[in-house]
Amino acid sequence: MRKRDRKLIAIAFDAAGHAKSKNSRLYPFLGEASREQGYSSITLDLLHSEFKEKEFRTPKEVNDVLPRLKSKLESLLLAQKFVLKNLEFLEVEYKWDKYYPDWQCACKVVVVTDSGEKTEEEEDAGPGYFM
Repeated sequence: MRKRDRKLIAIAFDAAGHAKSKNSRLYPFLGEASREQGYSSITLDLLHSEFKEKEFRTPKEVNDVLPRLKSKLESLLLAQKFVLKNLEFLEVEYKWDKYYPDWQCACKVVVVTDSGEKTEEEEDAGPGYFM
């Protein structure tokens, strides 16, 4: 893997980590809405600021946050002299366990760079983890 791709992937994971953090302001709205609508997991396309599940009714609070998440990704890329088109694909899948509260979730990130490098990484929530 080229150094450029490693750097792009690291930036993408930073943006995905921000999207999972409490600072993103998705908490607690995304978890609550997902559970209310019967989803145990939901996938966010960070490049296009939309959810993969077309039937998902996105709450207003989450819709307000999505442009800020994309803006955060753009600023992280720009700081390292990259642009959005350097990423072909960036999805974050949030997974809720029925035994944990809504604000705890696991996260899977899939990144594909414009040169075709693909990386996947998962992070389990476990007890005590805050989204």
